Amino acid sequence: MANGLNSPVMSEIESPPSAHKDPIRGQFWTLWSATLINRLGTFVVPFMILFLTESRSFSVTEAAFVVSILGAGTLVGGASGGVLSDILGRKPMIIATLTGGALLIALFVSMQSYLSLVIVAFFMGMTLDAYRPVAAAAIVDTTSEQNRAKAFGYLAWAGNVGATVAPLMGGFLIAYFSYAVAFYADAAACLGAAVTILFFYKSKPSLHEKHRVKVHSYLVALKNVPRGFIIYLALIFMGGMVGTQTFATLPLSIVDAGMNETSYGIVMGSAGALALILGLPAARWIPLLRKSTVLSASFVIAGFGFAIFLFADTLWIYIAGIMVWMCGVIIFMPLGPTIAQHLAGDVGPGFVQSMYATAHGMAALFGPLLGGLIYQYLGEAVLWPTCTIAVSLVGLCIWLIDCRHPDFFGAPQA
Repeated sequence: MANGLNSPVMSEIESPPSAHKDPIRGQFWTLWSATLINRLGTFVVPFMILFLTESRSFSVTEAAFVVSILGAGTLVGGASGGVLSDILGRKPMIIATLTGGALLIALFVSMQSYLSLVIVAFFMGMTLDAYRPVAAAAIVDTTSEQNRAKAFGYLAWAGNVGATVAPLMGGFLIAYFSYAVAFYADAAACLGAAVTILFFYKSKPSLHEKHRVKVHSYLVALKNVPRGFIIYLALIFMGGMVGTQTFATLPLSIVDAGMNETSYGIVMGSAGALALILGLPAARWIPLLRKSTVLSASFVIAGFGFAIFLFADTLWIYIAGIMVWMCGVIIFMPLGPTIAQHLAGDVGPGFVQSMYATAHGMAALFGPLLGGLIYQYLGEAVLWPTCTIAVSLVGLCIWLIDCRHPDFFGAPQA
């Protein structure tokens, strides 16, 4: 679930107009196109808590629990997707996750009982988030280490196209049609992405065959993972819990301030528009800078964005807060999975990206539930300062690590 071009599908030798002179070629752009198509229909997660509280009349805590169960599914999917792709192949796993996700999205919106929603949410999260480590591992396969940060930056930019359009379209579809229409549109986008991979992505078994011996079990693979990689995952987990509030408690805050789903769509769409504008320059220039400094700054900047929400009572203040937060995300996106691969050393990319996705999955599991509890029982006066402090501490920890171990996070790209 899980961002112009004249055609969303490109052949193996084509690249977007902005990348004609870029050394990244071939299979990457097929993955890029599939991500673009998929993200253009990402309506489910941003509006899920509003769907549960408004359409299904559950309490904030009950709705937050369902979103956290979705996060539990993403934890399982993220932990297993990349590993299974090392064993079964990238292409079969990508098609399976996208197709299965489409079916579960359509099933979720038709469920009425709370228990059925909880069960489907778990499997939906598991299926959809398995796509992320598989796609990331495929990018590691298809790009050189020199171009990897740039490739992940381009992929993030594709996601940001969807982040710009999807919330606006989702808010429109919900306001003028229904939640069901929005969910079915999301399912259709998943199927469109699966078709793109089916017909345009050429699997290369030799790329994942060499990693099989390292991923035949988690226990064996974990023995090869450096301690620094685990520390990095812990920091990603803490920052990720805060980031989940943009779809867990922020929509509740906006509605409680007297606005509606369309307003939330505008807020998130404005963040996506900023990422759309800055994403490509960031993908090109961020890898050239000192990684630790940029990584630390990204979390601190995101923290300032959450601080602004404490004073938000109009649409424009919410937009200002989300844009500051998005600046931090834009800086982080080209570096996140690249640093993960660097810190993991000589460990198969499928397993590494699964571990990285696991950190995000754990954040998606605990973040919405914790944020929902704070929001309901302590209020925004506690929630937003807590988010600001937590994510700023992550930035501080990264800075302190770099002070003791220079180039711990990798040297700038030459």
